[in-house]
Amino acid sequence: MQPKRKLAIAAVAGTLLMLGMAHPPHADIRILTHDRSDYHPQRFQAAVDLGVAAFSVLITWTARHANP
Repeated sequence: MQPKRKLAIAAVAGTLLMLGMAHPPHADIRILTHDRSDYHPQRFQAAVDLGVAAFSVLITWTARHANP
């Protein structure tokens, strides 16, 4: 094999190795609208991981109950 070809193969292999070690971008969205005195707020949580990118969403709120 020619030296230039070996160098090109090594460069491609190194690039693929670096890409494999990198963490995919991750978006973490939190919308916290619950009252601080509410120890058990209602919540909705979802996560999607596409392999190339990941998203997670957390939404909390306080459910108001009528006093009898």
